Amino acid sequence: MSILFIKNSTINPRLLITIISLVFLNSCEPNTIDKQVEELFSKTEKYDITKIAYSLADSLDTKASKLLIGNKDKGYTAVFDVITVTPQLKWGLQGMIFRYSETNDSRIEECLSYITDPNPLHVLENNYKLDLIIYGLDLPETNDKFKTILANSALKHNDNGMLKLIEHWKQDRNSETLLNAIKLFDQKVVLHLSDQIVNKKSSIELLARIGEPSISPMKRKMRSNKQSIRYAAGDVLVKMIEYHPNALTTLTSAINKNGIKTIARNYPFYIRLGQSGSEQILLKALRYNFNINMAKDYLNCGNKTLEDGATKIANANGFNVIVEQVIGNHSGPIWGNRN
Repeated sequence: MSILFIKNSTINPRLLITIISLVFLNSCEPNTIDKQVEELFSKTEKYDITKIAYSLADSLDTKASKLLIGNKDKGYTAVFDVITVTPQLKWGLQGMIFRYSETNDSRIEECLSYITDPNPLHVLENNYKLDLIIYGLDLPETNDKFKTILANSALKHNDNGMLKLIEHWKQDRNSETLLNAIKLFDQKVVLHLSDQIVNKKSSIELLARIGEPSISPMKRKMRSNKQSIRYAAGDVLVKMIEYHPNALTTLTSAINKNGIKTIARNYPFYIRLGQSGSEQILLKALRYNFNINMAKDYLNCGNKTLEDGATKIANANGFNVIVEQVIGNHSGPIWGNRN
């Protein structure tokens, strides 16, 4: 408590009010960032720690996160050289990120990025920073600015960021926020997923959801010599119709427009699509663009019209023996089988 002695006869009343106000404000001055951080590490309850974290975030000063992240003694524990964050640091950083998600101020970008961007000088490991990014992206009803900052931060983590987001997306496939963050990796993520379409259905699903950037790579893969690759690529495009129907109008309209060249180049898509009444245009595409892989796939697709027609076309091209011994033993895709 401050005590002030003043002679009534020697001071102006307005000056007296000013002095008293200054004394009062000084006594109510909030804790400095240093003191708040010290207090945060002294707490054990999540509620208390989060409350202080909100106040630190409201300062919009990177000093707060620097002091939290840089406190090696109270922020981290090490067991057999494995470093983990303490509950105080975990709840403190999560609390700050949550508060930033509610703050409409451009200064949150610097504050948020300091926590989540890769930084070789930080004790906080990049893998944990990615966990914090995902924590933020999972928060409901956040603004686009906040989401963009976190997504760009994940992008700075390169392959590790991409893989972390993909693994988390598998647990929440309806998250548009995660999907948009993954899309920022552009062709890098498309190429990564393209190599997995034969063995991982989740990669087929994610490529389909990514949409247009996946189309050209899948068209190329439908011309692969390996049947499993051809049809996995076809599955991606068929699945894509569900999410991006307008992206595939060139392919889907080819049936009605008699586009036999388009069909011949992308026939795995049409077999997987399994559109009733498209058999004759598919056979026409085979007749005018005959090749052995295409014939094999038609002959074993489970559609009798295509199988019978392909047999005649193969015979006409001099493959009588191959049709019986090689093509007939070929294990092919199933008509309309959408994985």
